[in-house]
Amino acid sequence: MRTLRPLISTLIILAACGRFGAAPDVAPGQSIQLQVEQTAIVAGSTGRVQFVRAADSRCPLDAVCITAGAAVIDLLLSGSGPAQVVTLRLGEKPMTATYGGLLFEATALDPYPSRQPSLTPLLTLRNAAVSS
Repeated sequence: MRTLRPLISTLIILAACGRFGAAPDVAPGQSIQLQVEQTAIVAGSTGRVQFVRAADSRCPLDAVCITAGAAVIDLLLSGSGPAQVVTLRLGEKPMTATYGGLLFEATALDPYPSRQPSLTPLLTLRNAAVSS
C-alpha cells in the first residue's frame, strides 16, 4: 500500500492539471470566454490577459431599478513590458484596454444578474487588433 500512495498522488495531480489545461490562445479578431483568474495567451505574441475579478451592480433582469448599474472588470495584462491592471466598465466607454500593441474589448459578462443566486462570472473578451 505504501508504494501505491505516491502513484495515486501523482495520478490525482495529473488529473487536476488535465482538468484545468493550458492557457487558451486568442488570435486577432477572435473572442474568448474567461473565468475569474483564468489567463489567455495572445497568439503570435508574448501578450497575456488574465480576468482578475468582476464587480457586477447591473440591475437584475427580474427587478425594477432607478439606475442601470455597471459591471466593473479588472484585467491583468502582461507580456512585452511591465504587467498592468486595467479596469473596464461594461456598458460604458471605454470598454477597451491596450497593452504593447494589443487591443482588448470586453463584450459581455455572463450570467446577467438576477435575484437568484449568482453563478461564476464568465467574461467574453475580444482580441480586437494587434499592431506592429
